[in-house]
Amino acid sequence: MNTSPESYVVVMTTFADDNIGKRIIESLLEKKLAACVQVLPIQSYYHWQGEIASDTEKHVMITTCRK
Repeated sequence: MNTSPESYVVVMTTFADDNIGKRIIESLLEKKLAACVQVLPIQSYYHWQGEIASDTEKHVMITTCRK
């Protein structure tokens, strides 16, 4: 296994449902698809159907190996 810093990447995503997010994170760790997962609460603002919308979400940073 290559352990140089260049062999790792950070994948960022969000989720709104804590239960689904927890299941995804646990699955990534159990299957060793992620070395580390960090979760931060965020407030997201975006355009949706012609209006500005806002949601409380979790920002997820997943450290994994580059394939």
